[in-house]
Amino acid sequence: MSLYLRAALAGVALLLSSGLVLVLLSEPTPGAGSAVVLSDGEWLSVAGDALLIAVGALVLVVPLRRRLARLEAASARIAARDFSVRLADERRDELGRVARAFDDMAAEIEALLASRQRLLAAVSHEFKTPLARLRFGLRELEAADHRVDRSRLSAQLDGDLEQLDGLVDQLLTLARVRSPPSMQLRPTRLDRLVAAAVEAAADPRIRIEVELEATSVLARDDELRRLIANLLANASSFARSRVCVRLGADGDAFELAVDDDGPGVAAEDRERVFEPWVSGREGDERPRGLGLAIAA
Repeated sequence: MSLYLRAALAGVALLLSSGLVLVLLSEPTPGAGSAVVLSDGEWLSVAGDALLIAVGALVLVVPLRRRLARLEAASARIAARDFSVRLADERRDELGRVARAFDDMAAEIEALLASRQRLLAAVSHEFKTPLARLRFGLRELEAADHRVDRSRLSAQLDGDLEQLDGLVDQLLTLARVRSPPSMQLRPTRLDRLVAAAVEAAADPRIRIEVELEATSVLARDDELRRLIANLLANASSFARSRVCVRLGADGDAFELAVDDDGPGVAAEDRERVFEPWVSGREGDERPRGLGLAIAA
């Protein structure tokens, strides 16, 4: 029952009881002149009404106070960084809706913190390898006597620096696309973006087949280009010889499919591949596993 309805019912009960008291007080007792004298029965009636009002108020207020106390305690636990707390209040009144919104907020914060911990762990792991190679390469460069060795070591150091630069760029991109969008949506020819992305992704090892229908969408161009480029890069990376890109439109709906003839993704991994640094190539030292996370 709505809290407003409960308050209204309590108010009606109070008004009825007050009206009854006024009616009783307005009737003078015969033989007592103009004085109003209540009989024992009338006093009992007034006392009974007052008791009913008090009991009704307690029935309404005590459960409400308990629910508010639970919400207050849960808020204190959130403030103490315990994001596992849940109220699990399924009632349909206003306080129940507040409790469910609170649970959704706590779950979202808990998921974000867990994702941040996984991301930080992955970032530290990914940075350790090129940093260790840079440190070792600098020591070798200091000890190298021949120009050929110094040139080779300098090239290796440049490669490690490029890897670190790529990691930083991907992390900044991931942080940007996870932030609230700042660019406005505008009409965009999706088929033209796809065609340009396919041309830019040309790879002599891979044959890219394209089937495009003219499609206009409301989108943010830069993010849409990044999405298409990441999907094509991922498909080309795993394809044996062929990638097929299809764009079909049906009224207001459209579907963009990027398909390759590579080994595919196991059913149990089809959700995990969209998490940061989850890759199908174990042991690969190159920075992988952010492309699909950014696309998601």
